[in-house]
Amino acid sequence: MEDTQIIRMYELRNEDAVLETSMKYQNYCYKIAWNILKYYQIMRRQKKRNPLS
Repeated sequence: MEDTQIIRMYELRNEDAVLETSMKYQNYCYKIAWNILKYYQIMRRQKKRNPLS
């Protein structure tokens, strides 16, 4: 489904808009969250090795 259609569903207060958004962007959001956590872990490891930085 196109973004414009999903936006229109939100404007019409159609609850299916949430489902459509989830179906379309779930993998994308998961990937972003995964990358943030991975970056955080890398930064924590570096800080443990060099606590003065």
